[in-house]
Amino acid sequence: MLAAVWIGCGEADSDAPEGPAPAEATPARESEAQAAREAREQREVEAEIREEERQRRKEAAKAKSAPKPESSGGKFTGAQAKRYQEDREICGLFPPSQIAKEYGLPASADPVSIAEAYADGYQPQFHQAAFEGCLDGLGS
Repeated sequence: MLAAVWIGCGEADSDAPEGPAPAEATPARESEAQAAREAREQREVEAEIREEERQRRKEAAKAKSAPKPESSGGKFTGAQAKRYQEDREICGLFPPSQIAKEYGLPASADPVSIAEAYADGYQPQFHQAAFEGCLDGLGS
């Protein structure tokens, strides 16, 4: 009988959680939940971008391993001809707007500006071949 009296005593149950009930959302909890959703969405977008980039690299590697015509417009020979051919293929694989963004240019940049930014990273002896290869790859 003592147990029955004990269970019925008191206003509050000592095992009950303190603070708002789970159904009672607070602005802070809503903000945290929104931030968590946004972070998860951002991670998903980043994962998709990484996957797309991996696929592009895979396609570029496949294109590199394919036999290439030796044409560089007759202007380049040797290592410069190879540079021209590779950059023509690379710049032909991606939309110009994507290459522009990669080099800090606006997506609407003209092909000459894109090819120039692309070729700037090459040693001087390969700059012209990289520039012309990229420009031709962009379809200009």
